[in-house]
Amino acid sequence: MNTAWFKYLPYDEQAHRKSIVRGNEDAWEVLTEVLQHRLDNTSCYPDYSNPSWAYAQAHINGKREALQEIINMLDLEKD
Repeated sequence: MNTAWFKYLPYDEQAHRKSIVRGNEDAWEVLTEVLQHRLDNTSCYPDYSNPSWAYAQAHINGKREALQEIINMLDLEKD
């Protein structure tokens, strides 16, 4: 489980947080599917016809990175 779920909690509260997160695994799987679909359908090709294409591409890259980070957090089998 990714430590982001509990790393700011005091040690004595971490086990409770882990049990809460593990208790919602079915919901996390559904959310992962939805986010993966959004990630797969986010274009990663720049639109050079737009004069501000570099800014648009930076936004897309940031969106893809954020989605991937959340997907990684939802994989409870990973460290």
